[in-house]
Amino acid sequence: MEAAQMIKENYIKDVSLGDMVGWAVKGLYRRLDEKVPEEIETRLKEVKKLGESDLTLLLRDVRKLLGKREDLDNHKDVDITLQRMLRNLDPYTTYIDPETKLAFEKESNPLSRASAYRSARTLPATCC
Repeated sequence: MEAAQMIKENYIKDVSLGDMVGWAVKGLYRRLDEKVPEEIETRLKEVKKLGESDLTLLLRDVRKLLGKREDLDNHKDVDITLQRMLRNLDPYTTYIDPETKLAFEKESNPLSRASAYRSARTLPATCC
């Protein structure tokens, strides 16, 4: 909910917390290729009218209903939810999860590339 609040306060256009939470919930279920439970669907119909505490409860209930699962471990639930929420703002706003950020930093680090190049050069050549 903190991320949605931060976007609401800093995004160039006016955006409602209800819309963002609705996008996040629907996007999460879509990404998991699961049907949104009727109880959640009913609450989503009124999402624009909900206050911040009710939106937080909605997010909590969604996560609880999905249960403990490997594809949502290690903060993947939050990563997917944020990505799905932000993709509705515009084509350029996104969330980059920590794992992807780390891989990018490693790949873009000149010392890391130089080390990989040196390692490849020292590999024994095999002849056909």
